[in-house]
Amino acid sequence: MTPADVVVPDQEFLVDYHDSVVTGITLARSSRVAVVGLARQIADILPVTLKRIESLSQSFDGFFVHVVENDSTDGTDEILKSWSPDFDVSVDCRKLDRPHLPAERDAIRTRPLAEYRQSCLEVVEDMD
Repeated sequence: MTPADVVVPDQEFLVDYHDSVVTGITLARSSRVAVVGLARQIADILPVTLKRIESLSQSFDGFFVHVVENDSTDGTDEILKSWSPDFDVSVDCRKLDRPHLPAERDAIRTRPLAEYRQSCLEVVEDMD
């Protein structure tokens, strides 16, 4: 699937759009990419997400995935641990006994999320 399969540009922009898609595909084929993510309690959507990531990986010369998971009780951790794609993947499952964070912007939420994101950044920085 390419972006052209999802987005239909206006006729007046069709040539420029096509040229941009071809440029992007060409650049991707010679690029390395690291995809990082956070996961908690997403077992119901995780299989579809993993398939999308696997599909995306085929567009790049090098592809690496790192996922930080914590305190899931729905099997998210087991799905991630059993995932065996054709590219490098690192899964960091943690039992921190932290409550599920509310979907609001507050220090109780932002501090742990910053910690998880920092660990993702460190993994990517160690790749070079």
